[in-house]
Amino acid sequence: LETCDDLNTETGDGCSGSCLVEPGWSCREALYIGDTCQPICGDGLRIDREACEDGNVDNGDGCSHLCQVEDGWSCILGPGQSLSDTCQAICGDGKIVASEGCDDGNKGTGDGCSDSCKVERGWGCPTPGLPCKVPEGLCGDGLRVGSEQCDDGDISDGDGCSSLCVVESGWTCHENPHNGTTCEVPGG
Repeated sequence: LETCDDLNTETGDGCSGSCLVEPGWSCREALYIGDTCQPICGDGLRIDREACEDGNVDNGDGCSHLCQVEDGWSCILGPGQSLSDTCQAICGDGKIVASEGCDDGNKGTGDGCSDSCKVERGWGCPTPGLPCKVPEGLCGDGLRVGSEQCDDGDISDGDGCSSLCVVESGWTCHENPHNGTTCEVPGG
């Protein structure tokens, strides 16, 4: 019993040489030109024109509803043809997708966006592909970043680190990795 007929005896085109629909394919009857067969996207089998196959037809997970790799993602074929692809966001490409909190277009650290595309403490990364910035108002969080000369964890004056996170005249400040900036009057 034929389930398809594409007018040839080749396999791998959706309709086998025995005229049976091959796994992962769907065939429709087309008069005079033979049946046309298309891969079934979302069935977990990556075949023919499918650039990826993750076993569903959801967008936003790296593999689109048309089984094409989505922008900002990379998909790796699972072991064996019958296993689904694994897709993950590409950190450092300048596009924020999935669980990325930022993506400034590089995989460096210390610039606001970490090498795993997470926003570093004390930074803001509002525009994908552009550098992160130290947002206004973070002075006093105890973390010296960007243009801050010091940050002692408060926004008071008279303690060596001003309310604008600038070292006050006559003071010397040192970074303390656990407590922010420590300031002292030299010789005092």
